[in-house]
Amino acid sequence: MTFSTDQLRSLVDKERGAAAPNRFRCILPRIGGTTKADGSAAQMFGTQEELNTLCTATRLPGKNFSVVDRNVGLEQIKIANGHTLGDVTLTFYLTNSYNVKKYWQEWSACVMTPVAPFAMGFHKNYAKTVEVQQLNKVGEVVYAVKLRSAYPTTFTEIELNNQAQGQALEFSVSLTYSNYEVV
Repeated sequence: MTFSTDQLRSLVDKERGAAAPNRFRCILPRIGGTTKADGSAAQMFGTQEELNTLCTATRLPGKNFSVVDRNVGLEQIKIANGHTLGDVTLTFYLTNSYNVKKYWQEWSACVMTPVAPFAMGFHKNYAKTVEVQQLNKVGEVVYAVKLRSAYPTTFTEIELNNQAQGQALEFSVSLTYSNYEVV
């Protein structure tokens, strides 16, 4: 079969256009009132809409199947026996209020106290649902996934640099989750 740009254009038009990587929304949970590892209540910094607006990048999750070799007669085949899920990273612009950083610090304090003596929180308190949506050009959801029992596991450093005068600071967070669901 030969490639035809007209055929490609027709297919993309029929499928309501090509998906744009810069059109997405992250719906983060409200953490205000969540029990922290030290027993106190977490505060909410910023609104969900503000956090979404400041989110500059994320990824839709993938899945890796675990396989084992199995002999069937003289032929060796691979059989799926489970799966692993990679973490999802979200990147945010920081404002001078640092509300994005404070939001994630509060959520991480629900997982583990930030100072010694360290104490771990209860999974049922800090594991939340995070939704990532792919939007079309008019802002309609065309694909969405819910990360179930998600919580932050890694925060990137924030680099302060005299050479980067015109750039906005960015902050990234990696989330682990138990599974995801296409909605």
